[in-house]
Amino acid sequence: MRRHGNKPLSETQIAYNRYVILVTSITDAAPELVLDLYRQRWQIELAFKRLKSLFKYHEIPVHVEASALAWFYGKLLLAALCEMWVNEGRFSPSEGRCAGKRVVSLV
Repeated sequence: MRRHGNKPLSETQIAYNRYVILVTSITDAAPELVLDLYRQRWQIELAFKRLKSLFKYHEIPVHVEASALAWFYGKLLLAALCEMWVNEGRFSPSEGRCAGKRVVSLV
């Protein structure tokens, strides 16, 4: 087994790949529930990562609060529409198409 850098994995790494190790303060729940909660949390983290990278939320181009809020809500609406299109299977980022029509970037 090799990883990205073509350096072989150590025996310890191969052994740890058989397990999922989570550290939590939740003590009164079944391990399956804790793992399910972690998976859900990870999906939220991925959604925020997509928002930050695709829609550049960290680069607000205005300094007036009202304008910044309008810009942010516009971006949030665009993100929600894109997520809806992806979930409906109407949009493929790799093809750049939406329901058979070319997508024009509004960003």
